[in-house]
Order: sequence, then C-alpha cells, then structure tokens
Amino acid sequence: MDDLGFADDRPIDTQEQDLLGRYAFAGNLAAAIASWKNKESLVIALMGAWGSGKSSIKNLSLQHFNATPELQFIEFNPWEWGGQEKLSAKFFEEISIAIKRKDKSQDGRKLARVLRQYGKRINSGAAVMEGVAKYVPLLLSSALVTSYLSAWAENPVVTTVMAVLSGCSAVAAGAPMLKKAGKYLLDWAEGMDKSAKDAELTLSEVRHEIRTLLAKRDHPLLIVMDDIDRLSAEQVKQLLQLVKGNMDFPNVVFLLLFQRDIVEQGLERAGFNGSEYLEKIVQVPFSVPALSAERLQAVLFERLDAILASEPQLAAQFDTGYWGSMYRKGLSQFFKNLRDVYRYTSTLAFHCRLLRGVDVAEINAVDLFSLECLRTFAPASYEALSQHKSILTGRGSILRQDQAEKERIRSKIGSIVDLASKDYRDGVEQIIQKLFPTLDWVFRNMTYDGATHAQWLRESRVCCPEVFDRYFELALPVGGVSNSLLHSLKSLLTDHKRFCEVLQRQDGPQQGAILDRLEAHVDDFPLEQSDAVVETLLNAGEVVVGGQSTMTTLSTDTIVSRLLRFFLQRHEEPAVRSGLLVSAFEQAKGFNALMHLLSWESSSRRKSEPSDLDDAGFDQLRSMFVSALLTQADKNPEAFLEHWNFISFAYRLDAFADGAGSQWIKRQVATLERFILFAIALVGKSTSYSGDVVSEHYFVRITQLDELLGIEECRGWMSQIQQDALSGPARQAVDLVAQALDRHQRAERTEWD
Repeated sequence: MDDLGFADDRPIDTQEQDLLGRYAFAGNLAAAIASWKNKESLVIALMGAWGSGKSSIKNLSLQHFNATPELQFIEFNPWEWGGQEKLSAKFFEEISIAIKRKDKSQDGRKLARVLRQYGKRINSGAAVMEGVAKYVPLLLSSALVTSYLSAWAENPVVTTVMAVLSGCSAVAAGAPMLKKAGKYLLDWAEGMDKSAKDAELTLSEVRHEIRTLLAKRDHPLLIVMDDIDRLSAEQVKQLLQLVKGNMDFPNVVFLLLFQRDIVEQGLERAGFNGSEYLEKIVQVPFSVPALSAERLQAVLFERLDAILASEPQLAAQFDTGYWGSMYRKGLSQFFKNLRDVYRYTSTLAFHCRLLRGVDVAEINAVDLFSLECLRTFAPASYEALSQHKSILTGRGSILRQDQAEKERIRSKIGSIVDLASKDYRDGVEQIIQKLFPTLDWVFRNMTYDGATHAQWLRESRVCCPEVFDRYFELALPVGGVSNSLLHSLKSLLTDHKRFCEVLQRQDGPQQGAILDRLEAHVDDFPLEQSDAVVETLLNAGEVVVGGQSTMTTLSTDTIVSRLLRFFLQRHEEPAVRSGLLVSAFEQAKGFNALMHLLSWESSSRRKSEPSDLDDAGFDQLRSMFVSALLTQADKNPEAFLEHWNFISFAYRLDAFADGAGSQWIKRQVATLERFILFAIALVGKSTSYSGDVVSEHYFVRITQLDELLGIEECRGWMSQIQQDALSGPARQAVDLVAQALDRHQRAERTEWD
C-alpha cells in the first residue's frame, strides 16, 4: 500500500503478511501433501469465493514446501494459454522445464525428457488437425497441390494427405495462399520426421517409463494450478481432462484453486453435470477457512486508523459514536473478505485528501466513509443519490409533509436502494437512512428543530444542502464556502479589523453565504470575549455589501443582525445583553445591525412577546442610535442620502424619535441636487419569473413620497427639473417620481404603492 492507501490486491507470500491467521492452515495443508505416497495421483481442490484468499493460502503452503529442499512443486497458470493444443503442450513443456531445473539427479533429467516427449506425442494429432482444418478449403480448391507437394512424397503422412487431396479438384486458388498451405504441411512433415527419430518408444512405453521414474521418488511432485475459474467453459473441461486423463501417475499431487460455483457453471455450459464431474476429478476438496468478522474488522479498522492518522483535520472531528452506529447497521454488511477491504480503502484515502481543507476538514469523515462504501459496492445507488439533492436534504418537502408526499419519497428511496445488488440492499438502505436524518419524517414520523439542523451544518453533514454537492463532486462547489474560511473567520471574531478585511474581500452573494454558514456556528463564538465579538459584528454590518431582503433570501446586514442577536441570546440576562450592546456601540457605530435589533425588539414588545433587552437598555440604545445617526447625517447630508440603507434609516428615525427621519429630510433636502439624491434612494425594484423569462420592474411608492417629504414639496422640486438634461439613475428616478405623482393626481394605486 502506498501513502495514499492504494493496495495492489496481490496475494501475500510470507507469514509476516498474514493478517487473517491462515498460516497454520496452510502449514497443515502442505504437510498433508508432503506425506502422500501412493501408486496413483491425488487431486486436491482449494475452493473459495473471489477474494477469499485462495492464492494467499497457496503461497503460504508453498513457503512451507520451500523450507524442505527435497519437496518439489511446480506452478502452472492455465489462464496464460488459450486453445487446447496450447494448454496441453505448454503444460508438459513447463512441467519438464521445472523438473529439469529443480531436480539435477539422473532420474530427474530423464523424467524431464520423457515428460516433454510424452507431451509432444499426445499433442501432435491436435496440432495437425488444427492446421489442416485451417488450410483444407484452400487446398481442396486446387488440383495443383499434388505437384506442389511431390518433393516430400516419401514421408508417409504426406503421402496420405496427397492421396486424399489428389482426388479433389476445383478452381485454382491464388498462388500466395497455396504457398502458405504447402509450407505448413512441409514444416509439419519435417517435425514429424524428427519426432519419429527421437521417439523410438511407443506412447504406452513412455507412460510406463514416467510411472517408473515417479514411483522412485521419496516425496510427491506437487503441481499447482491457480485461476482455474478465470478460464472459459471449454478450457475448464480441457484442463480437468488433462489432469485426470494424461497425468494419472504415482506420486503426483495436483492442487487446484478455483471458485466452485463458477467452475460448475462452466462445466454445465460444456455439457456436463458440474458437481458430479468435479466429484469424479477431485479426491480431496478443501474450502478456504471461514474468516471471522472480528478479524476482518480489525484489519479494516487498522487501515481506517492509518487514513485518519494522515488526515488530522478529519480525525479532529471524527465522531466515534456516529461511526459505531453507522458501521454496525450499514457498513459491516459490505465486507466479506480482505479484497473488499482493499477495494474500499484504496480510494478512500485519496478522496479524504481531496477534501481535507486548509485548516479544517471540508466534510464529515463518517459521511465520507459511508458514501465511499456505496460508491465502491453499490455505484448505481451512489450515482442516483447525487441526482436527488432536494429529496435527500429536505428541500422542497417542508411545505408538503403529507401522506402522498411521504409515499412518493419512500418509493424514490426504494428505487435507489434497488439499484444495488440483492446482497447489498439492506446495507444500502440503512446507510441512506443514517446519512439523511432529513428523511426521518418519512420513515419514522420524526422532525427536527432548527438547532439540530444547525448542528448538522456545523458538522458538515451530507444531509445539509449547503455541503451536499461536495461529497459527490469531490471538491468545493464553485462559489462555495469552505470550512477553512469559516474556521478562519471564527478565529478572528475578537479582531474586528481583520474580520472585516476578510469579509470585504468577498462579493455580496459570497458575503451572504459566509454569514449564513456562520449562523450554525454561533454556539462556538467565544462567550468569555463577548465585548469584542459584539463589536466585531456591529462593524461587520457596516462593511457588507448592501441589499434588500427578498421572499427567499435575507440581505447581508440582516444576516449579520441575526448572528448578533443569536450570540447575545447565549447570555440569559436581558440586562447583560443590553450592556454589551451599549458598550460595543460606543466603540463601533454599527447602525445597520443595531437598527435591525431595535426593530425586532420593538416588534416583540408591541406583540407582548419575550424581548431580548431590558427596558432601560432598550430606551438607552434607541436614544444612542437616533443621536449618533442624526449627528453623522448632519455632518455629510449627501453621503447620508446616498447610503444604500437611507430609506430604512429614515423610517427608523421616525419610529424611534417622533418623526425625526422625515423632519431631517425636509430640513436637509434644500437643493435640487439633494432632491435628486432623495429620488434615487426611493427607487425600488421587483423581479418576476414566467418560465425562463425574468422581468424586472422599477418603481417609486406614492406613500414614501408623501410620508418622507410630502406630495406638494415633491411637485415643487419636480417643476424645477429639466428631465432631458438628466441621464442614468438620476433620469430613471425622476421619471419614476413623475409617474408616481401622476398616479396620485389620478387617485390610482398600483401593487407597489
């Protein structure tokens, strides 16, 4: 395994690599094979499912054999060879070479020679038939073939072939192909001449000599054949026939490794009863020892611990309780053997690295571990999850939690589960339900409050729409808010200058997204440094990009105010909250955030609802707000008129100080230039959607003209304006004021008035 956790999935070779305690079984198997001494061969099968460790047990057994020099084994992998003639020929050739290399005695060299000779003899027929079958259509089409082969007519085999071909005539074929056909028969005939000279013994005599040489051995010759279950059906049949039909010699032990059901199915396709056929071939069937769940779990957890050790960001936030529940109910069902463990952990480490973050993890480790399990073992279900964000995160279902909606979602989740193989479906279902408690209202009739959702967001759970996409894109979404940025801002909450500098580097939408995400972390704000935190949040309200709240989104200054309010609510005493605000406002004139807080407080008091501030503190803060805001407005009236929040300020001054806002406007809008600035501040915008068409409508409300300056005062200023001399926002604002005044003259009202 490399530093990323990738595993090559190769079988082990030594006891030191044995993680599953198979060494003792392998040793006993080797001892049983070494003790075999009989006049016939023995066929042993080691059977087990894919990934169960057959090849590893084989390697450990052969390690025991290596410890005893007189014990000899030969490995032959039939998967490397194709057709019957190749399989059979290469088998005897490889066996001969191995014996010659390992056994330097006279009998060993002789055994190697006669085995090679034996292999050639039993394969010569198959070779010529394959060659003749290849060229006979061409040869039969030409009467010229007889003369072409006459030079080798003394060879009895060629003479026979010529006798057959000479009786056949047809249209002559092309000369090049005839040359190839003739050359094949020439090469084969010469080979047969050589074999005839070398092989003075009959086939029966060769077999007798092999049996004699093998019977002399003190220890059996072990021939190991692995990967039999990778062969085609026909190749499986040929291999087993080779083992039993042509190598039934004394002191020979075959160790065959395969998955039983696959080989049986192959034999069925080849026309045999699979189980009965194997019973005739295999005398001693072994199964790979069952693997205890505890031992496999130990290997899995050891690799996961190694991954976490290399990812301190993930480890720091790893919830062992959540992991234990997720593993027991879901993940444990997917791991049957070591190969499953290696497949899973090989890519998990890589994906952890992708989302590790700068300072903190960008995801929840348990959720990533669980989704990686689905990606590895149930990839179709994993892909389907990525396409149903709204259902899984609860978006789109909040307003329709009725029985029909429940059934629709239950059916959809069921279809996602059914995409997995049958053995995995229960585990897939359990993992999905654990990953997405947002579905509990469907499956358990349970719902959760805002505090629980905030906790999920703090933990970067996949069930949160804000972080869902990164689990499937395996990267931060474009424009997304990283946990590392949130971590950095939380650490700067007591340093208002640096906090605001980071916030100002973002555009308006990004500021809103960041502040919205911070809301889930309010409980992490340092309570012991409340003075500094409140001051920072008041300042933050002054540096955010201005805007208006809509039906679906809050303005950035509103979100800052919510953060401030939720933080203050961590202090139980209203007087403490008021005191913190008074002290901070003296240092930082945070008009935007304080205006929202005072508005909420006023609304709560009117409705006789619980309030955040005590009476004295509320009155003091209102007075401080009005005084400081009017002082700043008087210092620079143009800047106050141009402030993006001017209209809200004016109305709050009216509410908090008996019309102070409209009085200031009537007093300060004393020039045509200031009236135009006032008109620009009054322009509002609404957006409507019809299919793919987005429409924007700009307007000025009659009520605001009347309440803040007065209709007649506005008419007076409008009579002095030369509209044709204006352009841009000024021209738009003056036109909209004129339209509003016309509607007022006609006693008309629109939906915006």
